Amino acid sequence: MSDGLDTGDPALLGKEMIKLQRRARKIIWLNPLKGMKGYTPTAGGMKAALPSVDSFHNAHNLESLLELENILADA
Repeated sequence: MSDGLDTGDPALLGKEMIKLQRRARKIIWLNPLKGMKGYTPTAGGMKAALPSVDSFHNAHNLESLLELENILADA
C-alpha cells in the first residue's frame, strides 16, 4: 500500500518490483489517492511500480479497504 509519492529513485523501485513480481503469485497495490476524483498515477513511484502490479485498487475509505477481502479471495 502506497500513494506512489516516494522520494527515492523510481528506477530502484522498478527494479525491486520486478524482483518481487518474480517471487509473488500476484501483486496487489492499494493506493489511497486512487479514490480521488481525477487521480492519475503519474508520480514517479507509481509509474515505476505499475508495470509489475497485477491488481491496482483504491484505499481511500473504509469501504474500499473492506473490498480487500474480495480482492484477496479472487487472488
